[in-house]
Amino acid sequence: MRLSGRWAGERQKRSADQHPEKYRRHTEYISAGVQDMQQVLAQLRAENQQRNQDGEVRREQLRNDIAKMNAPTLCLTLVLLTGCAGTQNAPRPAPSVRLIRRR
Repeated sequence: MRLSGRWAGERQKRSADQHPEKYRRHTEYISAGVQDMQQVLAQLRAENQQRNQDGEVRREQLRNDIAKMNAPTLCLTLVLLTGCAGTQNAPRPAPSVRLIRRR
């Protein structure tokens, strides 16, 4: 098994020695692909960082706006922000309120 690995390595080395231009082109092609991927990753990281910064600014602005609100406006804002308009999160009737069903 080891002998076959050694033979394969020698065969590849001889092939690379016989066709240096072919292997140089392959190496350049792979290097170009790696550089392209590194550029894409760098761009994605920069966009993600900018998105995080924008989100932090929005959250800080929201905190400041909520701190300035009076009680009724604050209650309505919190209801809207928590998504109580949906059926799952809709506020439940008070325990003293009973629904009357007709028979």
